[in-house]
Amino acid sequence: MVPRATCCAHVGRYPIPHVGATRFPTWGGPLPHVGVARAKPPFLRRHQPFATRARALRAPRWPPAVARSRALAAALGPAPGALALAGRHTCTVERSPVEPEIELAYDPRPGRVAAAAAARPRVHPRAIWLALAVTALALGDCARLVIGAEMAPREADWQAAAQAVRAGFRPGDLVVAAPAWSDPMMRLYLGDLIPVAVAARADTDRFGRAWEVSIRGAHAAETAAPATCFPVHEGRVRVRRCDRPAARVTYSLVDHLADARVVLLRGGSAHTASAQVVVGEIDYAPHVCILVEPTAPADVIRLEWPQVPLGRTLVGYTGIHSFYARKSGDGPVDVALLVGERELLRVRHRNDDGWRRFEVATAAGTAPVRFDISSPAPKDRKLCLAAEARE
Repeated sequence: MVPRATCCAHVGRYPIPHVGATRFPTWGGPLPHVGVARAKPPFLRRHQPFATRARALRAPRWPPAVARSRALAAALGPAPGALALAGRHTCTVERSPVEPEIELAYDPRPGRVAAAAAARPRVHPRAIWLALAVTALALGDCARLVIGAEMAPREADWQAAAQAVRAGFRPGDLVVAAPAWSDPMMRLYLGDLIPVAVAARADTDRFGRAWEVSIRGAHAAETAAPATCFPVHEGRVRVRRCDRPAARVTYSLVDHLADARVVLLRGGSAHTASAQVVVGEIDYAPHVCILVEPTAPADVIRLEWPQVPLGRTLVGYTGIHSFYARKSGDGPVDVALLVGERELLRVRHRNDDGWRRFEVATAAGTAPVRFDISSPAPKDRKLCLAAEARE
């Protein structure tokens, strides 16, 4: 909106509006007498399109307007509301509601310009630092992607590492990848050296030598102390050979499941039952184990090996097989271990226990080993069991 003149005063033959504390947009040409802008008649201003007025406010022609306004102010001076000029009429002006804002934005007088600058919103320093931090984070992430892609091993790097492993590999050695997510790439070039029994092992205690194939400086848990490692091949794919103390297995209950007697105890009577060796999935990792499934809350499944050559310890693992079984059932599974007639261990296994290790000390010699397995809520309780007698 702009101020509207209700009458006009004339200087010569050019009408001008009242000039006091109010500044007027420059719509017409310059006045030859005082150098101010000529106002258009009220009926033209009233019908002027809003877009034209808005465009004039957004992009005023500052240098001519400043010169004309200063010339008029110097010639006439401020007036409170009306100005009598040496002419035929006197002009009064009505102030619009938005006139103060227009004055602050466009009034060229020094005081009003300073007030407009002070009224502008200031950017808080924290906002500036936040914008810089976000920019730095984006640049760092882009740099990480570029550097990571450049450092990624190529096919020739994997082939060179595989040749280094094959040159010194012996049957019974363990080959591991670091980090763990690079295992599929390692198996692409060395998968024939990793049979199912090794890939789905219960643990690594029986392996006396391990080959670590690593990228990006990672190390595998299987090559941690007390293993002693030596570099074999350097490059984007690094190979180390690690010698480690190995446990001697005297008897594997999984490998000798055919020697065991499996019965179902229900209501004081024994019934023939069965168990099988499977490659179970526990915590999304494969493990060779004996699968046992209780069927009723009061049932007990008994696995007994009559003659087991024992060493110094009996080491075993338990776990709930299958992601779907862990998702649909949450009942615990009770496992009792007896050597001879003496109970050495009783554990309750739950879904969150994962691949759970147990170890009991035994006396060297031959003795029967028995496992009693039951569950108060046997729905989808698929227990995986693995155990070995070790020196």
